[in-house]
Amino acid sequence: MVKFFRKILFLLWPPFEANFAQRSLDKTASIYKETLKKIQANVKKGFAKNIDISDELENLAKLVYESENKRRDSIESKSLVYMSSFSIIISIASVLPALMNGQWNIPIPASLVLVIVYVLGIIHLITAVYWAVIVRRIAGIALPNVDQYVSLISGQKWTTQERILFYISQAKFNEPILTKKANSLVVAENMFIRGLFLISAATIISGVLLLFSGTGRTEIAACKIPNIVGMNYIESEKMLLELGLRPVRTNRLSSDFAPDIVIAQEPVAGSIQPCNSDVVITISFRITPTVSPTVSPTKTLQATRTYTPVAPLQIKTP
Repeated sequence: MVKFFRKILFLLWPPFEANFAQRSLDKTASIYKETLKKIQANVKKGFAKNIDISDELENLAKLVYESENKRRDSIESKSLVYMSSFSIIISIASVLPALMNGQWNIPIPASLVLVIVYVLGIIHLITAVYWAVIVRRIAGIALPNVDQYVSLISGQKWTTQERILFYISQAKFNEPILTKKANSLVVAENMFIRGLFLISAATIISGVLLLFSGTGRTEIAACKIPNIVGMNYIESEKMLLELGLRPVRTNRLSSDFAPDIVIAQEPVAGSIQPCNSDVVITISFRITPTVSPTVSPTKTLQATRTYTPVAPLQIKTP
């Protein structure tokens, strides 16, 4: 039963399995001396049986040693790929504020689910970067150095058998460390793939929801209606246009206000209305009577009287 739950736990979160494997490898590394003695005994037995092909055995041992070193270089170079994915995490995290603030036209329950999926994806990617760094930080690789070389050639005869033992012992010593590096790389790959899957799924679902709900939530800006009663019409019109409102002018005959003065407005001052809405402005105007000049009747008659000249009467006699 314990193994069953352990498998489920390892399946849900691979770093647990990697930690468990690392502890097991640490225990086996403590018995390295005993293992090395067994290897030396087996090499001596095998070398005695195959003394005729000693050169081939040495080349094979050298090949094993070099392949282990190349394996280390390959593992560490692959880990750099996942370490460089930190920029992807930053770009993905920039999406969350827009999703959490409701700037997208997505229902709130769906937005919460998408936020959770995005966060899980980011956690997986961060974990992948962490384990990629662990690959580079695991140290303890045995590499030949000058002191070791001098001690080997000065202390004893440098035979083919000794060279074979040297290559095999070095490869065996590095085996637990390389296994740790490989396990850490596997965890980084697994978490990176899971993180990409979660983020890709959340992105696709977000796109589908936006497609069916519109390109996005279009919020209408609201404007507060100012008090323009008593202002000049030109000034009030300019104020409303600056706020994004549309003034609509009406006139009313009024003898209490000077001409072109705002005497009423609709909507009332202080109310909140959508910007680009109409504001009806009532402007005062008055009728100014025209005054005609007064003329006396006598002068008028005299001015209008005309005289027609009459020729003198001529009377003819027979």
